[in-house]
Amino acid sequence: MGTTTFSGPIKAGNVLNTTGTAADGKKVNVGSVVVAQSVAWQQTTTADTGMVIPANSQILEIELLITTQPTAADLTIGNATDGAQIGTALALGTTDDLVLKFSAGDTTDLWADVGTADTPVWVTSSTGTAGRGVLTVSYIQNNNITLIA
Repeated sequence: MGTTTFSGPIKAGNVLNTTGTAADGKKVNVGSVVVAQSVAWQQTTTADTGMVIPANSQILEIELLITTQPTAADLTIGNATDGAQIGTALALGTTDDLVLKFSAGDTTDLWADVGTADTPVWVTSSTGTAGRGVLTVSYIQNNNITLIA
């Protein structure tokens, strides 16, 4: 099967500019396509996943599909070994859940807009080496949101 790669965000819809106020096809209906990156995950102390979220993206979801039960630990997602945290203290090994999901929590600003530079994704585990799975980050490219103060 072939693949197609785009260098910018993908938009879908057929009305680009507002020409009316009713939802009769004359209101803007263009939206952004959600994209995702996935990598194989192995429980280690700190690892660069190889994923990079494009600048100005809005993170929608980070989830871990567990294929081998991890050792009890906390998992943190960050943008560098000691960088700003994207998702913090997800408990591993304390549940039989197949999919664990991070929530924005106190990192809402980073989820709304990762910033003006591409953001690498790092994973840090507090201990253990047993866990295996698939880490997926879903986001909207170039959809930075300025939060209302």
